[in-house]
Amino acid sequence: MQSPTTVAQTIIDQLHEFGVEYIFGVSGDAILDLLHSLAQQSKIKFISTRHESAAGFMASSYAKLTGKLGVCVATSGPGMANLLNGLGDAYSDKVPVLAITGQVPTPKIGTEAKQYVDQQRFIEPLAAYSGMVSSPDSIIQLLDRAVRTAIKQKAVTHLSVPKDLFSKTHTQDLIPENPFLYRQSPSDLSNLSKAAQFLNQCNKPMIYIGRGAQGCRQEIRRLAERLGAGVVSTLGAKGIIPESYEFMLGGIGEGGSEQAATLLNECDGLLMIGAMWYPKTFMSTSIPFVQIELEPDHIHFDKNLYTALIGDAQEILGPLENQITRTPNALWLNQIHSARAEWLSQMSQEQNDASTPIAPARIMSALSKAVNSDAIITLDTGDHTVWFNRSFQTDGQELLFSGTWRTLGFGLPAANAAQLLYPEKQVVAVVGDGGFAMNLSELATTVAYRLPVKMVVLNNSSLAMEKNKMKYMGLDPFGADLVNPLFSQVAVAFGIPGIRVDDPNQLDKVITESMQTPGPVLIEVISSTQPTPLSKVKAAVSV
Repeated sequence: MQSPTTVAQTIIDQLHEFGVEYIFGVSGDAILDLLHSLAQQSKIKFISTRHESAAGFMASSYAKLTGKLGVCVATSGPGMANLLNGLGDAYSDKVPVLAITGQVPTPKIGTEAKQYVDQQRFIEPLAAYSGMVSSPDSIIQLLDRAVRTAIKQKAVTHLSVPKDLFSKTHTQDLIPENPFLYRQSPSDLSNLSKAAQFLNQCNKPMIYIGRGAQGCRQEIRRLAERLGAGVVSTLGAKGIIPESYEFMLGGIGEGGSEQAATLLNECDGLLMIGAMWYPKTFMSTSIPFVQIELEPDHIHFDKNLYTALIGDAQEILGPLENQITRTPNALWLNQIHSARAEWLSQMSQEQNDASTPIAPARIMSALSKAVNSDAIITLDTGDHTVWFNRSFQTDGQELLFSGTWRTLGFGLPAANAAQLLYPEKQVVAVVGDGGFAMNLSELATTVAYRLPVKMVVLNNSSLAMEKNKMKYMGLDPFGADLVNPLFSQVAVAFGIPGIRVDDPNQLDKVITESMQTPGPVLIEVISSTQPTPLSKVKAAVSV
């Protein structure tokens, strides 16, 4: 038995044993003892944000970038409520995040005390596990369960600690470091021959990749060439196969290419690699497919699922390629290359648009030329995300965004998290005016931790995606117009250089110079509300 230790100190010590490096959060009355203990140690770095949602986004971003457990803390009541948006992002994108929240003192639980809410019920839709510490002697057992559940299920978990228990002591031993905590089950290759047989008989094959194909660039290229298959990606997979690759046809969805959608509708077989999103709006629902997926729960059980291979795509693609014996269909290859040429020509026209306000495609083109190939790019949610997917030409950059939750306000906190983790890398936040304004206060976090984040704000004075969709649907675009400050001057008020650009002829120069400037920089670009061509398709389906 160890000497008496407080619950607050135990949380820190045990999380350190689990490999936790950062805790993100906002100070509050119910967690003061925990913050005090954090201040007395150097094992774990506490990052103070200005809003609890940003703490949740940073924890989620940490988990997305590293695959390891992200941890965030908040006080009771409104603190926990604010945290939920960030936890929703982790829940939807299936990454491990632990939320620790203070609760009202034990005697006040269940009463009408200020800031009391039944936290277990409050977080139930998002958390795979939620427990409340009722005794100091249970802290290690509950923390262990919360951590293991989050990691093994790639899920959100939650631990509620009444305010008065943080300072109570216990003598339980810590659980030592577990080297097997992140170990995955070995890949299941039992259906390999069946999958290869399916692909060998396809005359018009296509490959559709998601974020789970990360690290498989060479394997996918070899397989595409052996099959004679076009490659299409989700936004999460953008950059795994660069746009310069001869079989690459762009993305799918509102920010995708029309040519990718056309060939997906004409193909007779699809290989899906690490893609949790199956875009039925933009492709035929009758295409037979084989799916490679790390988690069984992510398999698209559908009448057209031919078979599935469970495991790490890197471990599966090599053996699968070895069983491909077909000769590529020359006519299909010609169709792929013709579609690619048409796509590139269309992209070039859009990217050279010299109109004002500045066209989003031109902004993404300028970014493509200026951003480092090993940069981390964080995206907020909005019309700019769709244009980024369509027009940014990737060259190895890593993307970070709110995939399924699709919340506004993600971009800047995510960039702050990425820059903390990778201080040597260029981190660029590409955000819209709507999302940026929601977490504008996080510029203070950027400054407080001296993070050299580069921010590009597309200001079109509207929620352009909603505005355009409402117009397509014959609705009055009510509530979509925004009254914005001069974001570049707001940045200056925080001590960050701010530049405002409204001339397309100055755009390349400003972005290039800003990306090379030491420290944080904010570029405010006055942009148009021009929708992507495929936005009309989605709006039509919505009707």
